[in-house]
Parts: sequence; C-alpha cells; structure tokens
Amino acid sequence: MARMEIILSDRPDKTFEGYDRFSQFKDSEDKTLNQLLMEFKTLLQKNLEILKAKNLQERDLLKTGIHPSFGPVTLQQLLSSWTAHDLSHIAQITRVMHSVLTILKTSANLLSTSNNINQP
Repeated sequence: MARMEIILSDRPDKTFEGYDRFSQFKDSEDKTLNQLLMEFKTLLQKNLEILKAKNLQERDLLKTGIHPSFGPVTLQQLLSSWTAHDLSHIAQITRVMHSVLTILKTSANLLSTSNNINQP
C-alpha cells in the first residue's frame, strides 16, 4: 500500500523505495502453513479495506509513481499487478493444499490397506 500512497500523495518525488523480495523467506521460515495462510488473509482483507476507503476516481488511476525497475507506472498498472500477484499466491495456496490433501489421502489408504492385511 506504500506505493499507492506515494502515487496519491502531493509530494514532488514519487519514486518508490526498492523492495527485497527475498526477505519474506527469512520472515516466514518459522511459521506454520496455517499461520502463513492467516497472515495472507489478514493482509489481503486489510489492503482491500484501505483500497475501498480511498474511493478512487478515474483521475486517481492515471496518477503515476516511479518504479525502481520499470520507471513511470500508473496507479491502474500498480493495482493490476497487485491483483495478478495476489491471484498467483492464491493459485500457489491451492496447489499446496491439493498436494497436502493428496498425501493425507494416500497415507489414509496405506493405513487402511495395512490394517486389512494384518487382520486374520
């Protein structure tokens, strides 16, 4: 949300600060899957509330900031990339949950088979 605030501000320098995309790994290394899911949910809800409260108009979406790698970007472009980014996280979450469920089903089937073999 900091980059949106920069774009919407009246300050003359609209340059975004750089972002260390690898710092998230250190920040999340000791968290459980459930903790990470709850954190994602909370952040997403909070960001959507902030965005809704801005009551953005068409003219706001055309305002620009300076991305450290891409140069000038509009708020519309920034919000579009955030949306795509969050959707990719949702797809990742879906894949992980599917994998976990598959492992649990396989384990349950193996236990069931093992119990059937051991019965006289």
